Amino acid sequence: MSFFDKMKEKAKAMIEAKLKSMVPGATLEDVGSSGQEVAAEKYPNDYVDDGEAYHVIPEEYKFTYSSVKGDFRLHRLNNGFCASWKTFIVARDWDGNEMYRINGYGRSVVLSPDKTKLAASSKNKSIAIFDAATGEMIGEPVYGDAYLSDLVWTKNGHIVANNSSEIFVMDESGALQHSFGKPEGGDFDFIDGLCLSRYDSDHVIIAESNSKRLSKVNYKTKEIIHEVEHSFQMSEVFSNAKNNEYWIVTDRNGVIKIHWFDAALEHRTTIDHKGKQGVRFVGQAEYSCTAWTCLPALSPDESKFLMNDQSGLLYLISAGRDNACHRIFNRDLVDYAYAMIWEDDHNFVVILDNYKVIKLNTRGMEPIFTQSDQ
Repeated sequence: MSFFDKMKEKAKAMIEAKLKSMVPGATLEDVGSSGQEVAAEKYPNDYVDDGEAYHVIPEEYKFTYSSVKGDFRLHRLNNGFCASWKTFIVARDWDGNEMYRINGYGRSVVLSPDKTKLAASSKNKSIAIFDAATGEMIGEPVYGDAYLSDLVWTKNGHIVANNSSEIFVMDESGALQHSFGKPEGGDFDFIDGLCLSRYDSDHVIIAESNSKRLSKVNYKTKEIIHEVEHSFQMSEVFSNAKNNEYWIVTDRNGVIKIHWFDAALEHRTTIDHKGKQGVRFVGQAEYSCTAWTCLPALSPDESKFLMNDQSGLLYLISAGRDNACHRIFNRDLVDYAYAMIWEDDHNFVVILDNYKVIKLNTRGMEPIFTQSDQ
């Protein structure tokens, strides 16, 4: 065998090993002549839709309660993740091993930019700072006058939070520096989302649901830098760190819309997907149901979303303009999904009803691990 043939065989073996790490059992024959990754149809087709608007269960069931805000979230640590369950937090490594618990906190959670500290609010209107590696509290809790819905931690040493009508600016200990409503006076018109601006560390992005307004605000000077009103209701707002883009999620009557915005807060495109409207039990009153809040998670390579619909059914969809649905996860594998977080572009963790935590591969048919945070 010539030197070039040996190099070709070595390269082929390396590519095939990488492919199998992404798709168990796959070979280079599964890849088209264009060299693209395995096609979308290679994802398991393990879900059969019943055609109903709701997921119907045989009898009444009390699900783990989460408000319309979506109380249960997942957050990335330096060596794993933590699940916030509103009144407690559980940290695990990526193998599922529990590292620590924090009781009494978890209403809202944010990690410092270097992920060494964790700030969390509680139901008694306090905020506390914790060591993100050990869960030990740093200093003393700081008590305020408001329930905090969202928290963001800026690169220049501030923690910014909101309730429905005001913005609160704190230092890194959680001590309040100032709070404000609309610069011209009065309150914001029901703040439903808050995230960092990726362009300037003194700015945050605010989504106001009632006025359908998206604003960039300087939280130090309290000045509105730019605001845009749109034709649809604002909701949870997320930011894309790489491309300085933002997206808003709305879920109404089973239709989930992910609206993309550029750095100037102008609407660029919308990804929409039809899911189920919620969960109902047999005999439940008409128009009554249990509905989940959609909290999509964008993959690290920004090519796909994990997305839960209003019945907790989990989808893997394209983040491109094609609106392609790669996979709907069978309810025997993933049922009643509250929130998801990616470990890498192929493996992720999802928290489920009754404090269940599982890890999966996007093409997997069995959990990599299953744990309970209860």
